[in-house]
Amino acid sequence: MNTNAFKLSPLELDAFQEIANISACNATSCLSQLLDEKIEVQLPGTVLIPAADVPGMVGDPEEVVFAAYMEVLGGAPGFFLIVLPQKDVLIFLGHLSRERTEEERNLRPLEKQLMKQVATILAASYFFALGRIIGTRVVPEDPILFWDMRAALSNEMRTLSNETAEQSFFMRTEILVGNAKTRAYLFFLPYPETFEVLVDLVKAVKSQGKMKEERRIVPRVLALDLPVRFEVPGGAQVSTRGICGNISSGGMLLIADAGMKTGLSLTIRIESPEDGLFVVHRGKIVWREGMDASPNRMKYGVAFEDLTEREKKDLEEFVSTRIVYASYADQGGPEQQIQPEDHQEK
Repeated sequence: MNTNAFKLSPLELDAFQEIANISACNATSCLSQLLDEKIEVQLPGTVLIPAADVPGMVGDPEEVVFAAYMEVLGGAPGFFLIVLPQKDVLIFLGHLSRERTEEERNLRPLEKQLMKQVATILAASYFFALGRIIGTRVVPEDPILFWDMRAALSNEMRTLSNETAEQSFFMRTEILVGNAKTRAYLFFLPYPETFEVLVDLVKAVKSQGKMKEERRIVPRVLALDLPVRFEVPGGAQVSTRGICGNISSGGMLLIADAGMKTGLSLTIRIESPEDGLFVVHRGKIVWREGMDASPNRMKYGVAFEDLTEREKKDLEEFVSTRIVYASYADQGGPEQQIQPEDHQEK
């Protein structure tokens, strides 16, 4: 098969655009849940380009970019790259944080973790959709992050693309938050030996009219809700169960009974019922917010404290696994969300 970008038929390109549309629906729901904001992800077009052209597709060589690239395992192995220009990253973060000033040009540690989660969600959404279409699991690994001039990233990617891939699917992406529009560039570089098989599988599904059927099956939310148990020093009389709404290596969103104040220290056990894994960490409540739908419960922002390097590594692995696991759990249909009332004290 000739894998030149201009030799792919309209049917083949349209099939991969359908996958992008499905992943945009997933990413929209998941990012809206993660950020507690109305988010819209748009992937208006998919094209195939030579892998050698990837390093030069984004911005000026002197422009600073945020990038995350990850190895892809499973039924469509290769590499996935996400690139956002610095200006777009700062617009995105500025909309989410009132504390950020226009003069700040670098990422804070928690912002870097947030961008890592955004990249992971975009990748997991795309490969969940692709896996559903071709009937096998496709799993992105934990991303490696860059915050540097595009020229430095280009050197890394040139070596990577020359060694591992001949073609890349290229998707220009827009993330809409309020009136802010953030550009992102997505590249999927399948290994040469899987490219032809992948295209044939996707084309077959499209030609049989199964694409719309699969689109209805794909869950629109990547659930991150996990049961939490926690202890409060000093024997404070509060509920000791709650829900982890989202989590990063810097902290988490805890949904639990009202009554806890900011500054309170906690020992938290975050559980994963699907596979029995859990992590235990110390943290402090740094903000709290009421919930209109559940007046007896509150959202608490918990910052993790005094983590060792090993604990940080274990937590990052747990977080990335949960995001990817959530996108693949229950391949037969949408996931069952864990509702807060299921974990109230009896």
